Order: sequence, then structure tokens, then C-alpha cells
Amino acid sequence: MPRIAIARSHDLFAWERLGLVTFGMDSTGGAGLGDHDLNQVPNKDAILFPERFGGRYCMMHRPMFPPSSGLPQSIWLSWSNDLLHWVDHELVLRFAGQESHRVTSLDSNPEIDVEAMVLGAGLEPKGLNTVDLTVRRESNACGGLYGSADYLLFTVEYEADPVPQVTSASSTPASIVAEQDVQLTFTLDWIDPGENLETMFVEYRLGDASASVVVDLASDQDATGFTGKQGAGQYTASHFVYCSEQGKGPMVARFVLEDDYGQRSEAGEVSIPISYAGCGQVAAPTAESAVSNPRATIVMGVPR
Repeated sequence: MPRIAIARSHDLFAWERLGLVTFGMDSTGGAGLGDHDLNQVPNKDAILFPERFGGRYCMMHRPMFPPSSGLPQSIWLSWSNDLLHWVDHELVLRFAGQESHRVTSLDSNPEIDVEAMVLGAGLEPKGLNTVDLTVRRESNACGGLYGSADYLLFTVEYEADPVPQVTSASSTPASIVAEQDVQLTFTLDWIDPGENLETMFVEYRLGDASASVVVDLASDQDATGFTGKQGAGQYTASHFVYCSEQGKGPMVARFVLEDDYGQRSEAGEVSIPISYAGCGQVAAPTAESAVSNPRATIVMGVPR
């Protein structure tokens, strides 16, 4: 009888067998197990989710209950603190009908829906935005159970966490004076229905010169206003442009927001004109001598 076992490795070459997993009798949500013991039925196709949910491991598996049990041949979730002892078994999907079960833990972790109901063991769910999937089984192996060799397994229509958006970008002040330390505050109007923005990618370009910054929205004190479903977030940075960049056009700043699923917005962009009126002066400052702001400074160009 096939059973689920656990092994571990530090290098993926040498493995230590930890033995069979065990299942507790308690059950939450779904159809429930009643008095049926998961340790006494064939079980296969087990996978672990790559992250913990609420501090616990989550496993998707497919116990093969006998027809006399009245339980469906289905996909279940089970939960564990140590990977060996599993409890809180939940029916996720009932095959051969179009009946899905959304239990309490799935309400608090909606990303499990895509993984457990659609993707199985082979695909990475991060970045998925829309799933519209119909799966049919064409095999004589289970024809006796479902009456035909060609039968519908399930149909799923699922819209996941929408991709964040940057709807506009502006800067204050609206221009830079060359070879002066200028502090710019960028304002980004943004939308994120999932309320899970995590990172902002900032890219500056001026002629052939460029610079990039990765901003942690949770910890960077120069970025504010990026929590909730939408808002006008602000990001402050210091800039110094050498006169060597004269004639190369305005400086362009691009902003991309990323949520904790790895979904990235389209770039918001703002152009900042540069005044080179004082570039004929003899005593031109360097970026190091001109900059008094404690923030890290974005420097474009080279000394003349």
C-alpha cells in the first residue's frame, strides 16, 4: 500500500529517511473524515507548499478511499508543526463533480486556492493573475467509478491578487540646477487592491548615465504612504548633476511597484528638466563638497 514518507538532505545528494508520516483523526472543514483513518488507506502524490502559513507546514495529498467509505477520491490539505505528524485535514476539491470546498484556512490564505485547486505540484503560483482552467480525464483506469472513460474532473475560474498600478508620477521641485545638491520628493499615485506592496524599483537615466535604487517600502524612511489599497506615496532622494551632462536632455525617473507575490506594476515615469545656467563659472563644486544632505545622493556625470 503506497504511503507518504519524509526524507531530508543538506546537499540533495545524501538523504536521511525520517520515516512515514502519521495522520491524526481530527478533521476541520470540507466533507470531514468521520471515523476514517488516513493511516489505513493508500495515499500518494503528496507535496509541501514552499512557505509556512500561520507558522505551520501545509501538505496537499490524495488519499484513495474505498467506495464503501462514501468519501470522494479527492485532494486534501493537512497541517503540521514538525512535518511528521499531520492534523486538521481539509477537503479542497471533489473530483468528478464541479464542487469545490473553501475552508477557514483558505479564507485567510487565498493563495492556497490557486496552488491546491489548480497547479498541483509542478508550477510556481507567484505572478499568476488570472486562471481559467478546465480539466478532463481520458482514461479507462477509473471508468468503473465515473461511468465513462471521458469525464470532467473540474472547472476553475479564479482571479488572483491584481497587479499593482502606478497611475501618475510627479516631482517637487520640478527641475534641477546643475552642480547643486537638489533634494527631490517624488509623488506616486498608486493602486493595490491586495494591500501588499513590498518593494519599489527606481531607475534614473540622463543621456548615457543611469542609476538604480531598490527601496524596501516597509523599512525605508524616505518612502511613505504605500500602505492600504491606494494612495499618493512619496519618495525623497538627493540628486547632483555635473555640467558634463549638458545637452543630453532631462533626467528621467521611472518607478515600478512590486507586491509580495512578485507582481510588478507598469512603470510610472517623470521627466525632470536640468538648468545648466551656472556651468560657465570657474569654481565648480564637486558632488562630495556640494552635498550636505545625509541621504545617499544620485550623481549623474563626471567633474569638468
